[in-house]
Amino acid sequence: MSIAPVRNGAVFLALLLIGCDRSTIPAEPEAVSLSDVTISASAWTVKAQMPTARSHFAVTQFKNSAGKTLIYVFGGLVNGNASSIVEAYDPAANTWTKKAPMPQPRFLTNGAAVIGNKIYVIGGWRDIMDASPSGGFFEYTPATNKWRYLGFQPFCGSGTSGVISGKLYVYCANDGAESQSMHRFDPATGQWEFAISQSLSPHDGAASGVVGGKFYLFGWSEQVEVYDPVLNSWTAKAPMFIGRDVGTAVLNGKIYVFGGTDTNAVTTRNVAIYDPATNKWTHGIPMPTTRSGVGAAVVTSGGKKVAYVIGGTQAPTWTSFVKRNELFDPTVPNKPPVAVANGPYSGTAGQPVQFSAQGTFDPEGAWNGTWTFGDGTSYTGTFGNAASQNPAHTYSAPGTYPVTFTVIDATGATSTANTTATIQ
Repeated sequence: MSIAPVRNGAVFLALLLIGCDRSTIPAEPEAVSLSDVTISASAWTVKAQMPTARSHFAVTQFKNSAGKTLIYVFGGLVNGNASSIVEAYDPAANTWTKKAPMPQPRFLTNGAAVIGNKIYVIGGWRDIMDASPSGGFFEYTPATNKWRYLGFQPFCGSGTSGVISGKLYVYCANDGAESQSMHRFDPATGQWEFAISQSLSPHDGAASGVVGGKFYLFGWSEQVEVYDPVLNSWTAKAPMFIGRDVGTAVLNGKIYVFGGTDTNAVTTRNVAIYDPATNKWTHGIPMPTTRSGVGAAVVTSGGKKVAYVIGGTQAPTWTSFVKRNELFDPTVPNKPPVAVANGPYSGTAGQPVQFSAQGTFDPEGAWNGTWTFGDGTSYTGTFGNAASQNPAHTYSAPGTYPVTFTVIDATGATSTANTTATIQ
């Protein structure tokens, strides 16, 4: 049996049933998987899968002369090995096509960046067993579907890149050690400036976002830094909630951080939002699937910017590679949970009283519920997405107690229902 989403406009309904008679408690829902459920009225939409399951690749969006935007995915880890595969996604048609492979296989590159009619893919590893990256600088022309190998440098990987004022900025996180170095390439002259600055802290598995002509750096640790190319200096910013390797996308002046695996080898579907204007973080609507090593690309669709979060691995050991392609629309609001209490409740002092809550599948994730029994005690459990917690509570003395049930979803939206328990 599949459990469909329960929606009423923008409201997610959490059903709370209170009573002594266990016969009134509905059966607990069966376990469901994402494939059993149609995600509707959500910020996330599942799109056509990438043909090749992989993670830790380079990705960027490119608009051609006809105004069509494609998302290009370069290399990455495929079945645990470095790959040269290139695939392009057409968001308008929701289809994938294979493109000319990279001259050399690469994973954990320093990203991909567009300048003019070229895409640059920088650095990375050729072998998962290598102690040091293989380096390399590659130029791809989408119009001709052809590659040029531009040289051995930069010799680094696990970094990230961005374009500011027509120049390519490459942050190298690992050159066999933690290099923490920023490099700059000018396509007009074909010249590199190496190691022009050093970040304040290491950011292996780095990701970035360019906002307001500045380069914001994330990755692995919770530390966040911004690089000012005019001053050639770094400044520490408000740290992430949890440090991890992430995918990033800039949407409406804010930087969205998707998924990742933290230093405790825990992989998440968490989405965090950093606002450079306020230097503050907020929680976003989580991804439908837990992944790290993802790629994220921004496309304008219907007059608004949306992000496609692609591929990745669902295990920190880099073994469970996925083809997943999920569209995120930041204009779709979170669906706040609503607690419903069917009281009042009655019982006998010294005897357990059974409370019960049941949740149905929510595409934004399971929600937590906290019972406050009115006698100074409480109970918290994880509800929703086919998970039920049915607490029993024993009151030690007669009286009428205020009872509340508060639900909170993964983005922090809450709702509280109030009732009473009269104990004889």
